[in-house]
Order: sequence, then C-alpha cells, then structure tokens
Amino acid sequence: MTDLKRSDCPTCGCDSLADMWRRGRKLRQECCECDWVGVERTPEQQEIRTTRNVPAGYHGGHTFEVFDRYGHVLMSSMSYGTDDEARTALQGELSHGLTDENAGPYVGVLWPPTVDVQGELIR
Repeated sequence: MTDLKRSDCPTCGCDSLADMWRRGRKLRQECCECDWVGVERTPEQQEIRTTRNVPAGYHGGHTFEVFDRYGHVLMSSMSYGTDDEARTALQGELSHGLTDENAGPYVGVLWPPTVDVQGELIR
C-alpha cells in the first residue's frame, strides 16, 4: 500500500500532490501541477484526539485582569509576549492598588496564551 501513497508526482516530479475525497469515502492523490491522478484507496486509520489547545484570551499572548477589593474588574491588559513581561506589568498595577483607598488592594489573574481542554469521546 505504500506505493499508492506517493510524495512526488510520477509524471512531472513535483511534490505538490493532494489527497482528494472521492465517492464512497475513498481518497485519491492528484497532482496540483499536471493532470496526473492516482488510484482510489481506503483512507489510512487516524487516531481521534480528545484534547485540544485553544486560545485563552482575545489577543493571543499572556494577559491579565485586575480586580478591586469587591471582585469587580478594574482593567484587562494588553497582550504580552512572555509570562515575565505580563507578570511585571501586573505587579506594577497591583502596587497602585496599595494606595487606592476606594478600590484597593487589587488582585490580579494572570492568563496564559493557550490552554489544553479535554473533550468527551462519545460512541
């Protein structure tokens, strides 16, 4: 079966082959450069993954939120490239909360750029 799964086109030699779905849930390789098409084959078995890495925030980096003494959001940060940059900025905001008579002391939540989530496999 390995001879059916090619990486180079047997006609033009380019490496731009694509698997295309065919009738009956079969796959067929086709060349994107010339008109070559392979034979239909049964798709290879693939593992079904139940974990996914998803963005935790809106901007794709390390972020934080600052809350007042009552648990209400005071601010949401910009996105930072590293955990250390976000942590330093958060510490600066928390230091302001030490002198805020009305809302302080502040509490912050540091968010990573992505988190792993677990899905449920249902049969």
